[in-house]
Amino acid sequence: MLIFVHECGHFFAAKLFNVKVNDFAIGMGPSLVKFGKKETKYSLRLFPFGGYVAMEGENATSDNPRNFQNKKNYEKIIISAAGSICNFLLGFIVLFIILLSQKSVVVPVVDQVLTPTTAAEQCALLPGDKILAMNGHSVLLAGDVVQYSVSDMDGVNEIKIRRDGKVMSVSSPVVAMQNNVGDIVPGIGIALTSKVPTIFDRVAYTGKFSLHFVRVVIFSVRELVGGRVKLNDVSGPVGIVSEMVEEQKENTTNFWLLFAFIAINLAVMNLLPLPALDGGRIIFILIGIVYTLFTKKKLNQKIEAIINGTGLVLLLGFSAVILINDIVKLIK
Repeated sequence: MLIFVHECGHFFAAKLFNVKVNDFAIGMGPSLVKFGKKETKYSLRLFPFGGYVAMEGENATSDNPRNFQNKKNYEKIIISAAGSICNFLLGFIVLFIILLSQKSVVVPVVDQVLTPTTAAEQCALLPGDKILAMNGHSVLLAGDVVQYSVSDMDGVNEIKIRRDGKVMSVSSPVVAMQNNVGDIVPGIGIALTSKVPTIFDRVAYTGKFSLHFVRVVIFSVRELVGGRVKLNDVSGPVGIVSEMVEEQKENTTNFWLLFAFIAINLAVMNLLPLPALDGGRIIFILIGIVYTLFTKKKLNQKIEAIINGTGLVLLLGFSAVILINDIVKLIK
């Protein structure tokens, strides 16, 4: 479904700007089902991952006036980004529906100081203080307060708050606290506020949740590129489906949270500035604008086609490795 929504974004954006679409495919490899007698051929393919919308003149020169390369630069950028935009909107809508079903939400506002000897009192946190940042990380959700607190029991949390309309910074040593299941964990000695949100609060909170997911994806990419996350820890289609099946058994809400996260993850990943991805195509469009500005010539389309083709081969190879890894983990 996520791939279908993504490709529909490209498809309808192309149609909006009168670009001829030759193929609309879900999956990769040989065709299992093909239909369509007009200009666009539709197909369902053997391998159930990926998909594509093949537009006239997208990767080769074309004399057709409706080819992709003939369009204005802003139109090409919109078409290229439309798939990710649709995935993000899908994730946003799912999150909003989840929040509509919740009677209350926890917000990063201090409700009470738990004991008179906690770190919260030492740093003079008061009920009503809104936590804006923890240790240099902006706080969007209540969960960020825990996520960005220092895990070292001897550490210190630097907290930015808003109190009575004024922004100030306070420090808090990390203290040992007991969580809901009785485990001793690092904490800052406060309870956060639970509130019944208005419809406008739910929209705002959905936006924050979506941005939180974007931040998680970007952080994960940095960890992977930096070598702090092993390739074995990365999941592909098989691993994701397996995880979603387990979540469906455990908790329906968690299943849809995971679905929303994957939708937003797909949106962000496709906008990475890498060849064969939508982000890579946008980068080439921007490079072409700069190149034309200085040389009065168009960027050689064959160079882009070669780089994108090479990137596609590498991407398919990476996908194959992840797929094999998923299957091995599933068997184990």
